[in-house]
Amino acid sequence: MEEHNRLLYVALTRAEDRLVVCGWQTRRGLDDACWYRLVERGFAGLPVERAPIAHWHGESQRYTTPQRADALAPSAQPAGADVAPLPGWVGSAPDWRAAPPPEEPERPERLAPSRPENVEHGPVPAAATPLAARDGGNSRFRRGKLLHALLQHLPDLPRAGRRQAAVAWLDRPGHELPPGEAVSLADEIMAILDHPELAPLFAPGSRAEVPLTGVVGGSVVGGLVDRLAVLDDRVLVADYKTNRRPPETVEETPLLYRRQMAAYRGVLRDIFPGRRVICALVWTQAARVVMLPDALLDLPGAVPT
Repeated sequence: MEEHNRLLYVALTRAEDRLVVCGWQTRRGLDDACWYRLVERGFAGLPVERAPIAHWHGESQRYTTPQRADALAPSAQPAGADVAPLPGWVGSAPDWRAAPPPEEPERPERLAPSRPENVEHGPVPAAATPLAARDGGNSRFRRGKLLHALLQHLPDLPRAGRRQAAVAWLDRPGHELPPGEAVSLADEIMAILDHPELAPLFAPGSRAEVPLTGVVGGSVVGGLVDRLAVLDDRVLVADYKTNRRPPETVEETPLLYRRQMAAYRGVLRDIFPGRRVICALVWTQAARVVMLPDALLDLPGAVPT
């Protein structure tokens, strides 16, 4: 019943100049709860006029109120008053003329930071082939894959048990490592996990394989970062380079990788304003960590435009 009355209220309050309420009935007569009866009872307390209706078997009840002001006349203003027109109005009336919609902004260019086609110049680092000559029965290709897997999964374990778990996993026959190699690789992976500048990346609360999307320099950046840690004052992000030969110095970091990390840095700066974003590359072939300074990522060609 409350909803029934609410709908009547909506119907009554939508009229602007005139409202006509009519009723119809069957042989059973009108229901006392119908809208017509509700309005009729409301009219009982108003000074209504009664008059016959032409071509109708009955009479009307009319309630009127005089027009208090000309609806089209401008509101009274003091002489000489400078009144700014309302937005969308012409003089004292609304402007109903059609206007073209505003121009749409240019569509951002999509950028996948880790793809070589996004670098206009500069060499692309060569990948090591899985058919490369073996060194002591262990290929560098397999070694990089094993290190990459450990970097992804070991941080999920308590720190005290990581080395033991790494040795046990590397010692599985399917990995075909020579005797003693599992211990050597475990030591290298622990050196990365315990790196002073990267320790928060592998601490509780950090995340692996994090999708990242944003707009940097008019380009839509989309990628998957290998490791991410968000701290109160800074954000750490690392990407693993498997089966790639690491450069001799950090300044020789290929443009492709500098551009990739600069794009991730730009997205993270927008997501976490006020926090420093620190980027690192982990070369699994040599179990080596390289911290990328901001000055290197700010060089021409690295920052997406």
